Amino acid sequence: MLRAQYERRGPVPQDVIDAVQFEAPPLQAGEALVELVAAPINPSDLLTLTGEYGDLPPLPAIGGREGVGRVAELGADTSEIAVGQLVLLPRGSGSWSTHVVAQAA
Repeated sequence: MLRAQYERRGPVPQDVIDAVQFEAPPLQAGEALVELVAAPINPSDLLTLTGEYGDLPPLPAIGGREGVGRVAELGADTSEIAVGQLVLLPRGSGSWSTHVVAQAA
């Protein structure tokens, strides 16, 4: 699994972000592992990398504020969604990643 992670912000977005390998943590009850299908690059994403956006996540951070994915796996006692279902990711979930763990609700 890969994600676009940045440890600092700077004036040139591509200079501060890197593709980093990671392993998804074990899923907890109510969580879903989502495989990304699409994630846009919006002006707000680029401004976040440069530090010019109003709502900045703490560092280190994963790029991408929006995305759509398909549920790959569910945590125990998770019934709000189904494996294989297409879902919209919660805003700010770090969608520049091959996979994201999110709350199923």
